[in-house]
Amino acid sequence: MRNVSYEDELYLVQLVLRELEHGVRLDVGSTRFLDRLQSDIAFLDEALGEYHASLCAGKELPGRVGYLRTLHLLLRDFATLLGSLTHGSSALAKAFAPLGEALAAMQARQSALARSARAELTEASGDRIQDVHGISDEEFRGLLSEPEPEPKE
Repeated sequence: MRNVSYEDELYLVQLVLRELEHGVRLDVGSTRFLDRLQSDIAFLDEALGEYHASLCAGKELPGRVGYLRTLHLLLRDFATLLGSLTHGSSALAKAFAPLGEALAAMQARQSALARSARAELTEASGDRIQDVHGISDEEFRGLLSEPEPEPKE
C-alpha cells in the first residue's frame, strides 16, 4: 500500500486540469501539443479514477470529506472539459475530433464518478453537502443575518 498525500496530489491534478482548460481556449493551429494534451487527458482519466476508488474505500481516512469535495469538483470540471472537446468548435476540439467516441466514453465515465463522489460525500457528511467552500449552515446563516444594533450610551 502506498502512502498518498491527497492534498498535494489533488492540487497537482488540479494544476494539470487548469492547464488543459486554458489550452482549450487557445486557437492553436499547430499539432505540436496534441500528443502532450492527449497524454494529460489520459493521465487525468486514470488518476481521478484511482483517487475515487481509494477515497471511496478509505472510509476512516482523516480529512476524507474535504478530499472527496475536491475530487468531486475535479471530476465534474474534467467531465465538462471532455464535453467541450467532444462537442466544441475550438481548434483543439477539431483536432481531437478523431477521438470523439473515446472522449465521449471518458466523459460519461468521469460524470458517473462525479455523481458517485457526490453520493459518497453526502453519505460521509451525514446530511446534505455543505457549500463547496466549506461554510457550515450555521456560519452561512450568520453571514446573512442582520448585524445587531450597537447599544446606545
